[in-house]
Amino acid sequence: MDKPIADDELLNGLCQGDSATIRHIYELHAQRVQKWVLANSGTVEEARDVFQDGIQALFESGSKEGFTLQSSFEGLLFTICKRQWFGVLRKKKRWQSIRQAPELIPDEEDDDMESILIRIEEDTARAHNLASTFTQLSSLCQKLLKLYAKGKPPEEIVLLLQMTDRNAVYQRRKACTDRWKVLMKQIA
Repeated sequence: MDKPIADDELLNGLCQGDSATIRHIYELHAQRVQKWVLANSGTVEEARDVFQDGIQALFESGSKEGFTLQSSFEGLLFTICKRQWFGVLRKKKRWQSIRQAPELIPDEEDDDMESILIRIEEDTARAHNLASTFTQLSSLCQKLLKLYAKGKPPEEIVLLLQMTDRNAVYQRRKACTDRWKVLMKQIA
C-alpha cells in the first residue's frame, strides 16, 4: 500500500479481514511492539504473540456494534499490546525489569481509554477461554463449528463432513455447542 491509510480505514480493514490492510498493520506496527517487548525482558516470539493478541483484541472490540475509535489506531494498538505484555509479565513475575514507554494518549482521554482497555482485556480473556475450550472439542465438532462460522449452508456441511442429512448437522451442532458451553462454565 503506497499511500497512508486513515485510522478508521485501518480498523475497518482489520474488522473485515482485508489481508492487504492487515499486512499493512503488521508492517507499520509490529516492529515497534517487538522493540518494546524486547526492551522489557521479552523474546521475539513473545513479542509476536503479544502483537497477535493485541490485533485480535482490537479486532474483537472493533467488530462490536457501536465501537468508535476515540484515539489513534497506533496509540490504541500499542497500549493494548503493552497491557497484554504486562499480563504476561504478571504471570512470569518479571515486573522488576519493566521500563515504562512514554504515554501516547493525552491525559484527558485516559478515563475513556481506560474503560475501552478494560473492555478489550475482558474480551481478550473471553476469546482466550473460547479458544482454549474449543480445542477440547472433538475434531468433528471443531470442523462443524468452523464451517458454520464461515457461513456454510447445512447442505454443504453434509457433503464436506460426510453426514447423513441436514438434521444430523443440526443435532450435531447443538450437541457441540452444548458441550462447548459446559467447558466454558468449568473455566468460569
